[in-house]
Amino acid sequence: MRFRVWRGWMSIIGLIMLAANHTGAETSLPTIFGDHMVIQRDQAVPVWGWDDPGRKVTVTLGGTTREVTADDAGRWRVDFPPLSVGGPLSLVVSGSSEQRFGDILVGEVWLCSGQSNMSFTVRSAIDYERE
Repeated sequence: MRFRVWRGWMSIIGLIMLAANHTGAETSLPTIFGDHMVIQRDQAVPVWGWDDPGRKVTVTLGGTTREVTADDAGRWRVDFPPLSVGGPLSLVVSGSSEQRFGDILVGEVWLCSGQSNMSFTVRSAIDYERE
């Protein structure tokens, strides 16, 4: 009997949480977008995210604005033309809600990965003074 009561309460709590989760949509972007980010220069700039299906989303990067409508799954994407080195810029995404990011620079983006060799210092090299 206790198990049935517990299961009933858990079902009610789950339904309440599910209803609360769908009461208000929010425009969202992946976590790679944020303040102080660097955009690769001389490459097209994609910006993407999620919102309500069919929702019109407006994206402004610097002085350029693009509009898109979220697809049936709520996904959207816009592409901006390549940018030259510079900044700071701002990124504003408006749909069900608004996301603002500032102090965005355009330049070189390098991603590095490795193992212990990533922490190799010049001082550890042979003839490091000449290097």
